[in-house]
Order: sequence, then structure tokens, then C-alpha cells
Amino acid sequence: MAASSSSDVLSATIGALASVAKRASPRATGLAKRRATALGQNFLLDRGVLSKFASAAGPMAGTSLVVEIGAGPGGLTAALLSAGAPRVVAIERDYECVQALLASELPALAGDRLRIIHGDARRVGLAELCAEEGLAEATGGSVKVVGNLPFSVSGVLHCLVVRE
Repeated sequence: MAASSSSDVLSATIGALASVAKRASPRATGLAKRRATALGQNFLLDRGVLSKFASAAGPMAGTSLVVEIGAGPGGLTAALLSAGAPRVVAIERDYECVQALLASELPALAGDRLRIIHGDARRVGLAELCAEEGLAEATGGSVKVVGNLPFSVSGVLHCLVVRE
């Protein structure tokens, strides 16, 4: 996808995010409410906030890979791609969110710039992920790790990322 059309990814996706988030959000039952609380889900849908989050990741020039932890319905994913991330690996633990994200327009719009992993980021090794993506220390490419993290796992994930 050309850099000039990267903003199209965000524009085309933001309109659909509310419905994607609705499909990904648990039903209003007692069990589902406990599940949402346990996962610490909080979906960002505001275009301005998403753009600010993506900008906070810093310039994408020289970045080889962006690893997003907790992709949810794909709002931040789309904003990162729109900001020029050359490739985003989005890791999401919630099966319903993964299915909603896969069903959205984002994978088709992003093409090979997006990989979606259904899994727990605490169990995905960053070094192994980079190796799978063809990155090694010798390539000199940088990796950014970003996410709208649930508070309950942010400390653990921070330690894991720093350790690797």
C-alpha cells in the first residue's frame, strides 16, 4: 500500500469501528460483564484520540515493525498503519475481538502490512516474533511495542518486553 493511501486505511476503518466493537463486545449478561472486566477491555473509537496514540509511538521512519498488544477491534491498529507503520503485528487475546477484526475491512486494506495473532501477549516471545518477521539484530531495523493495555497486565508485559 502506498504511503499516500495510508490515511485511507484509517478513514475506511474508523466508520466501521463502532459496529466492529459492538460485535466484539460481550453481551450484557452477568457472565459476559465479568469476562469484560477480567480482560480489562476498553475500546478506543475516537479518531482524534487514536491519532494521538499513534503519534505518541513516535516517527515511523526507520521502524521495521510495530507490535501492538491488545488490538481489540482495530482502532489503534488502523491509526498506526495510517501513521506510516510499515508492518503491524497485532496481538489480541479475546477470540471475539480477533474474529471481529478479521471480519472488518482493515485486513484487506492493509494487505501484507498487517498480521493478526490470536494469543496472549505474555506468552508471545518478542525475539521469536521478530525472527518470524525476518528481523534480526544485524538488519538494524527498529521494533516498536505499543498498545492500549489493560492495567492488570501492563506491568508484567513491560517487564517481559524490557527483558527481551
